[in-house]
Amino acid sequence: MSIDNLIKNVLELIDNKKFDEALNFLQKIDKEDSRIYFLKGTIYLAQKKMDLAEKNLIIAGKLNDKNFSIFHNLGIIYEIKGDNESAKTNFLKAIKINGNIESLSEIGKIFLNENNFQQAQKYFEEVLKKDNEHRRTNIRLGNMYLKMDEHKKGWSHIHKATGLIRFSEKGVEII
Repeated sequence: MSIDNLIKNVLELIDNKKFDEALNFLQKIDKEDSRIYFLKGTIYLAQKKMDLAEKNLIIAGKLNDKNFSIFHNLGIIYEIKGDNESAKTNFLKAIKINGNIESLSEIGKIFLNENNFQQAQKYFEEVLKKDNEHRRTNIRLGNMYLKMDEHKKGWSHIHKATGLIRFSEKGVEII
């Protein structure tokens, strides 16, 4: 069976949440292919096995430095591990490859958590230029404005994301 067919079978198992079965399939493939390591790393990430996920994604990135998903997932791992600098580095690699809005939003979140509002806003606004309705980013930007005591701006972005509030003469109303 060709490697492409094997990967197709593994993807079906992943779609059906049969992660252990997919991993068993991948372990049997004896080929240095970035897709194999990427899939292993992504499955381990889903299973919260961070060290195994990181190991496989690093190998995948060495074999293929053009797949933004590898670096986005590494960014997620490093963020979870609390290594914000490595997370930023990997999100920036993903952004450089294709301008991925999820990576832009994630790096903005890191800056927000570091209370670096200027940098956070820069990345959040870049996301919203590409997708003005991006829910997660609107919530993050709204929360940032609330932290900055810019309540009207904050609630406006949260409303855009959730549709649960409105502004009236009475002030902010929950609907």
